[in-house]
Amino acid sequence: MIVGNQLSYLQNRNLGYNKDNIGYFKFPTRPGDPLLGTLKKELGNNPDIESITMGDSPLNTEWTSNGYNWTGKKTGDNVLFHRLGVDEDYASTFQLTIKKGRFFSSEFSTDANALVINEQAARIMGFAEPIGEILTTPRGSKLTIIGVVKDFHFQSLHYQIGPLIMHIGESNVLFVRMKPGKITSTVDYIEKTYRSFDPSEPMDFHFLADDFDNVYRSEQRIGKIFGSFSVLTIIISCLGLIGLSSFMTERRTKEIGIRKINGAKSNEIFSMLSGEYLIWVMISVIIACPIAWYAMHRWLQNFAYRIDISLWVFVLAGVIALLIALLTVSLQSYKAAGKNPVEALRYE
Repeated sequence: MIVGNQLSYLQNRNLGYNKDNIGYFKFPTRPGDPLLGTLKKELGNNPDIESITMGDSPLNTEWTSNGYNWTGKKTGDNVLFHRLGVDEDYASTFQLTIKKGRFFSSEFSTDANALVINEQAARIMGFAEPIGEILTTPRGSKLTIIGVVKDFHFQSLHYQIGPLIMHIGESNVLFVRMKPGKITSTVDYIEKTYRSFDPSEPMDFHFLADDFDNVYRSEQRIGKIFGSFSVLTIIISCLGLIGLSSFMTERRTKEIGIRKINGAKSNEIFSMLSGEYLIWVMISVIIACPIAWYAMHRWLQNFAYRIDISLWVFVLAGVIALLIALLTVSLQSYKAAGKNPVEALRYE
């Protein structure tokens, strides 16, 4: 249940950008080729395409760099920034939220030497009003901060959101936001347009949402393994309970007969037989809960963003275990409690 809850949390957490209905492909040419701009413009003629951008993927950003300087930087600070190369349509395509300033625009030629940072980068650099501040690169170039975007998860939820700088960069990867309900026809149009430019390679089209799911594929496998082993464990436990209850009931047949002759009711006999097993199940739950809590606590440490382990999970698991045990032994207990005492004592 804990693994399932964590996986659900990963799937439903707000990432700070919208990954749905976005597909992407790589065009086999050098980044910066004017042909890419023509292709982008041609794709934009389709009314079912809402937005197109060229740049780095917002998922699992790998580019990092350090050595930047800014006003007020403390001596010895060496901040490692994540970097995203983008174009002017990146924020609108991924629906990023602009907190301060503006995003890149083709109307400003100076944006080639500008930066857009995230909130975490502004906090680390100590800028209350970062717009207009200068960031000096390790090579000595001066870059002006023109905007701040709301923090978004550009890595998996295994990691905390780090400082991010976004800059105008060349790319041959096109991300396309499509209208819901028009995905199939739009992908066909994209592929047809792609072929019309006579590329040297067939189009390899992907969906960003699928990439997101693949990031947590190992966790999904763990969830399936845990589920399968849980079912197997329950089946084995039930078989053991059935065998044990049958054996113990058979050994206590005479005792049951004597109790009934002395006035014991069938429901009392049933409670006596079933209650013994429930006590052992309760003891096993008490032993298992701290072990399960420790194992899941360690597993959840792999995620920077995770659920809290709630008490209700252990209460529910214990109740389920008790109900399964009760249902398993109830048939044998019911048969023994309803048996005629004469049958137990006729050989005595």
